[in-house]
Amino acid sequence: MRSQGGGLARPLENPDDTVLPDFTNPDAYRWWQEKHRPYLRMGVAAFKPDYGEAVPADALFADGRSGEQVHNIYPLL
Repeated sequence: MRSQGGGLARPLENPDDTVLPDFTNPDAYRWWQEKHRPYLRMGVAAFKPDYGEAVPADALFADGRSGEQVHNIYPLL
């Protein structure tokens, strides 16, 4: 996700060393899938996406929604 200024939107928690993937961006979604594919092959059945509460309200997602609109549903993306 991006900030309104075009840079990376930093989460409200751990902003200095953390970014959150924009799962509305198809490239980011595919990247995430590929990173987790080995774990699925090992039998892992679920992952816990977290930090929805840390999505900045002014973040901009690839699908046009703001952080304010997405923060509660972020783990479901």
